[in-house]
Amino acid sequence: ATGDSCFAYSEQEIWVGGQGYDCENWFWYESYGDFNYDFLGESFPFPADEYIWDFGDGTFATGQQVTHIFDPTLGDEFLVCLTTYSYDPATDSCIAESCQEIFLSGQMGQELFGTVNVDNAPVDYALVGLFGMDNAGWYIYDFTMTDEGTGAYFFEDVPDGDYYIWASLLPMSEYYFQYFPTYFGDALFWFDAELITLGQPDNPYDINLIPVGTFNAGPGNITGSVNFDNGKGPGDNVNVVLMDEEENALSYILSNEEGLFEFEDMAYGTYKLKVEMPGVNSEIATVVLDENNQTINVEFIVKGSSAYLSIENQLQVISGIGEVYPNPVSDYANIEVTLYENSNVTVNVFNQLGQVVYTSDKTLVRGKQLIKLNTSELPEGLYNVQFRGENGGILVKKFVKVR
Repeated sequence: ATGDSCFAYSEQEIWVGGQGYDCENWFWYESYGDFNYDFLGESFPFPADEYIWDFGDGTFATGQQVTHIFDPTLGDEFLVCLTTYSYDPATDSCIAESCQEIFLSGQMGQELFGTVNVDNAPVDYALVGLFGMDNAGWYIYDFTMTDEGTGAYFFEDVPDGDYYIWASLLPMSEYYFQYFPTYFGDALFWFDAELITLGQPDNPYDINLIPVGTFNAGPGNITGSVNFDNGKGPGDNVNVVLMDEEENALSYILSNEEGLFEFEDMAYGTYKLKVEMPGVNSEIATVVLDENNQTINVEFIVKGSSAYLSIENQLQVISGIGEVYPNPVSDYANIEVTLYENSNVTVNVFNQLGQVVYTSDKTLVRGKQLIKLNTSELPEGLYNVQFRGENGGILVKKFVKVR
């Protein structure tokens, strides 16, 4: 809904039974401006005895880690190749080569890096995601993996703009499901995370994963599903967070390929659940497990930048909300709200990055009334205005701000 769809494919060769390995190599690089690059090579299945670099401009170098300065008068694109030689008296020696294209114009972006940690020690396997918007108004999404030995991650050529970074353990990690997916700023939810603004990066951006909590065992179960609206199908691999009655996070689970999730063997009590997706504002489901309600089903529907509860899961205080007018707005936005009963309502306005730029708590009476929002200080752009009732139900409308 907010950018191009995409398709990606990758493959790896798997050796079964330890029958032997192909010789492989790969390399990373980092630019520092003035066309100055650092290169670091790796070799598999064992470190190479020789690393030979061809920079594609008629120059060469040797060593596992080298520095090279390109001459932009020779062109904007260079094919850099690494050749490794490994000599092992116990097995066959091997030779490997890998190449990458270097685009000097790509130096316009910034480099972001840091370390992902668990209990002050580097993580073993984690996926790190970068999302946000550049200064030209384009949404940016990128992913990388941490280095197995150091927990380090690296993003290159990131355009100037505003971004969030998050990290999540991978299934092969020995800590899997012991720590929440966590944002930079050591935050569980994206709206609490620290926003990174480029220009000049302030590396390193280290992330300390938040440990999951515990809940008492019992006969209760919470099942549920996550689906995308407008026929887009099930929401697979979506993070669903389980909280206690005071909204302290206890645990999480990822929905399966059919969008289903389940929290099992829970003690009777009051729990809350919400969907955690970058840039998505989620309603909160309140669930009470007792002898008469040992299994309860919760359904989330993701539409645009919001995750709603199904009608069966809502105890709505807000019965209706009109369109924002005038739209586009200039100094003030007007909107009609209808309530079933007297209630306290929180009004939030979010920009395109999901940042709260306006918030107000209002005590409203039963029936229809007009809400006026002061938008004179907001910059031009697209905004969502969110009305949250006392029960956690959310209704959202969009408006465009102009001068």
